[in-house]
Amino acid sequence: MSTFFASVLICIFLSIGILHLYWAVGGKKWIDRALPKTGTGQLLFKPGTPETIIVALGLFGFAGIIGTKAHFISLILWNENYLSYATAIIGFLFLIRSIGEFRYVGFFKKIKHTDFGKMDTFYYSPLCFMIAIICLIILVL
Repeated sequence: MSTFFASVLICIFLSIGILHLYWAVGGKKWIDRALPKTGTGQLLFKPGTPETIIVALGLFGFAGIIGTKAHFISLILWNENYLSYATAIIGFLFLIRSIGEFRYVGFFKKIKHTDFGKMDTFYYSPLCFMIAIICLIILVL
């Protein structure tokens, strides 16, 4: 059962990581819905190529940690305790992301009418919460 949840999580991380690499090399599809905007429609930040690649590498790293935790791959330097802590940290990060910062991002945001706000309400925040729950399930099983 744990391998099923780990597989789902790995697929999610790899997919989102690949999407970030696509954006890093200049892809434009969905980028207008992926960045938070103010109520007037101005971007809160515009990440460059290095930042986007770092996010992609982080997501690939998360996939590797979960894959190692589920014994799909073997990393000699990581023992079970480190993998459990890392999985808990990943889950906690995504839980915090789903809750948000109460203005532009997360379940409790105030600015909801932008393209990003709508996508965040229906897709991004629920996905982050689901990732947090799956990390918890992997830790318990």
